[in-house]
This record gives sequence, C-alpha cells and structure tokens, in this order.
Amino acid sequence: MKLYLGHQKKEIEIFIAKAVRYLENQQILDDSWYGCWGICFIYGTWFVLRGLTTARKNCNHSLTVRKASEFLLSTF
Repeated sequence: MKLYLGHQKKEIEIFIAKAVRYLENQQILDDSWYGCWGICFIYGTWFVLRGLTTARKNCNHSLTVRKASEFLLSTF
C-alpha cells in the first residue's frame, strides 16, 4: 500500500484481492504450490508465501498460509 500512496487505491486493492484468491485456489492437496518447472514444490510455495505475506496474510488469520507453512516445516 505504501508504494502507490493512494494512486488508484481502490483498483489496486481489488487487484490484490483477486490475486490472493487466485493464489489460494492454486494451492494443491498437500498444501504446497506447483513449482514453475514442475520439480520444486518448496520453491513454488516459498514464492507464493512471499506474495501472500506482502498482501498482509499470515498464519494468524489465513488458513492457506498456515497450511503452507506446515507443508514447508514437514519437509525438514
């Protein structure tokens, strides 16, 4: 939000909400996301979590983020 300082604020917030919904809908059954090249779900999940946290999602109020975090922790 602070990067665009109110310029087309409503439009940007709508776009961010749509992007979050898209990412949440792409989460696969093991709670990860598909890596772009199809071999690294950890890497794909990390990128999605970076985007979701930028959109102010976190483990405290997002089941998607919580499940993805648990997926990452389960890989160690």
